[in-house]
Amino acid sequence: MKRVLVLAALCGACGGAPSIHSFTVDRDRILRGDSVTLSWNVEGARKIEIDPQPGTVTGSSATVSPQATTSYVLHATNSHGSTASQAVQVNVVQSAISSFAAFPDEVEAGGAVELRWKLAIPATSSSVNGTAVAPAQTTLRTNPQGDTTYVLTVQSALGSSTASVRVRVGARPLVTSFTADLPSVPRGTSTFLRWTASFARTFTVTDGTTTFAVGSLHSLRVRPLHDTTYTLTATNVLGNSTANRAVTVSGALSTALAYTDPLAGDEALRLVADPASTPAQAVLKLVATAALPSLSAIALNLPLDGTVAGSRDGSARVSLHALAGSNAPELGVGKLDPVTGSPTPAVALVLPATGPLTGTLALGIAQKPTSVGGPADAALAPGDAIATFKLDLVPEGGVGVVFDGSPGLLTPGNGFRVRLRAAGHDVVLPVAIGRLETLP
Repeated sequence: MKRVLVLAALCGACGGAPSIHSFTVDRDRILRGDSVTLSWNVEGARKIEIDPQPGTVTGSSATVSPQATTSYVLHATNSHGSTASQAVQVNVVQSAISSFAAFPDEVEAGGAVELRWKLAIPATSSSVNGTAVAPAQTTLRTNPQGDTTYVLTVQSALGSSTASVRVRVGARPLVTSFTADLPSVPRGTSTFLRWTASFARTFTVTDGTTTFAVGSLHSLRVRPLHDTTYTLTATNVLGNSTANRAVTVSGALSTALAYTDPLAGDEALRLVADPASTPAQAVLKLVATAALPSLSAIALNLPLDGTVAGSRDGSARVSLHALAGSNAPELGVGKLDPVTGSPTPAVALVLPATGPLTGTLALGIAQKPTSVGGPADAALAPGDAIATFKLDLVPEGGVGVVFDGSPGLLTPGNGFRVRLRAAGHDVVLPVAIGRLETLP
C-alpha cells in the first residue's frame, strides 16, 4: 500500500510544469543601443528559451540590446514537454533628443543662426560642441564664419545622447555675365541669351511681361517682337542678383496673311484655306480627300518653322484666334464627336511658347470608345472637314513664311506628326500642307 502511494506521488510530480520563481530585468527603460541583463530563477526545467532573443539559454542570466521597446518571454520546458512562461518588458527610448535643427541652415559668413532642439526626456546636463548650456535650455544663437557641424550632447537619467546639424556658410549670388548671341535680330527670328553666375542655384528671365523660370540652366532662346530689355535674376537661399541685356529688332511689320493650298496628289487629308479667310486672319480646314470610315481620333503637330527647319520662326508671325470673351482658341470640329460620353470634351488646340512643343501648332480630337458609352465611329466622305481653326496676323512678327509644306520642311524628324485612329487602330496617312506667309 505504501509503495502504491509513493509511485502515485512520483507520477504526479513527473507531470507538473516547471516553476518560474522569477524573471526580471536590471533596467526596464534604456536608451537605444544600451544593454540590459535578463535574470531568472527556474526549477524543474530541462530547456529554457527567451523570445524574441537570445533563444535557448543556460545559466541564470543573459545580456540583450533591444533596438525598440521589446517584450521578452521566458519559456521553461521539462522532460515531459510541460511548459511555463513569463514575460518582462524593456522600454527603449530612441534618443533623449527628439529633434535638433538650425534656422537657417545656410548663411553668409558671420550671419545669425539659431540652433533649436527638443528633448524626449529631461536632461541632467547639455552641451553644444563641448560648451555647456543649461539643461532646460532648448535654443542657442551662433554666428559661424565657415561651414560648421554643431553637435548637441545631452546627459539624462538613462545615459548620453548626441545629435548633429551642419550649417553651411555661403555667399549671395553674383551674375558675372549676361549676353545675347545676336544683340539685334530680324523680326520673327530668335536669339539665345546666355549667362554665368557665382553661387546661384536658380535663374529666371523676364521681358517685362512674361517671366521664364529656367531652373539651373544657363541659356534661354527668346524671340522678341520689339526692342526688349531682358532682366536675369540669379537666386540662392541668401538672396539674388540681377543683370539686364537689351535686344533690338529690325525689319518691316507685316500687313497681311496669304495661304496657298497644297497641290493635289495622292494625299488622304489636305489643309486648305476657307473662303472666310481675310488678310488679317487665315481660316484653315483639314479636309478628307477620300472616304475615311470608322474614324475616332486625330492628332496633328504642325511646326511653324518658316523656311528654316527647327527654327520655329513662323510662330512669331501668327497667333491662335480665341473665342470672344475667352482665351480658349476657336476650333470647329466636324464629324468627330468629342463630347458624348465624356464629362470633359476630348479636344485641344494649342500653340505653346515654352516646352517641348514650343512653336508647334498641336491639334487633338478624340471620341470616347463606343464600348464605354461613346458615339459610333465617324465616317468621312471626300471633302468633309475634320477641323477648322483660325490664325491671326501678328504684324510685329515681320514678313516671312509661317509654315511651308512643299519643300520638305515638314518631316517627322522636325516634329511634324499626323496620326489618325480608325477601326480601333492607329494609322498614318499622307497629308498635304500648303504655304502660309505674311506679306509687307
